[in-house]
Amino acid sequence: MKHRKLLTVGALGLILSLSVAVIGLSAPKGGYWGNVNFAIYWFGQNTPSGSKILSITEPAFEQVNQTFPDHSGVYDPWAVESTMQAAIIAYHDGAHYLAVTNLQDEGQSYGANFPWRTFNSSTLAGAILMYENTDARIYCLVRANC
Repeated sequence: MKHRKLLTVGALGLILSLSVAVIGLSAPKGGYWGNVNFAIYWFGQNTPSGSKILSITEPAFEQVNQTFPDHSGVYDPWAVESTMQAAIIAYHDGAHYLAVTNLQDEGQSYGANFPWRTFNSSTLAGAILMYENTDARIYCLVRANC
């Protein structure tokens, strides 16, 4: 009985490892970069084909199309100034989703006064929190019909 359980766990680990390799992501190692990879993976797997994401804090989201060719991402650090600025840029870029992370693209913390740290869906009309982990959040914008 013990061997059967070990075999099952080992097979599951192999399947998960192969799944990560097939979709092109390196196995997340945890921490900030692991959480960003999990958010990118969630976006690619759980949004309709043709979805576009605007990241205001992390350029890694620009690379979403390397793993999910039918999705796209754009990074625009100018959108970090205000929710109104983010809404304008998202509309201009045709983004359906908004990604916010706790660190800047240089890996520096934004600090406790970072306005997006306390951002919630009511701050930007029509934004709906769709995904969240300790370092990344993804919001669906009203134009995506989420």
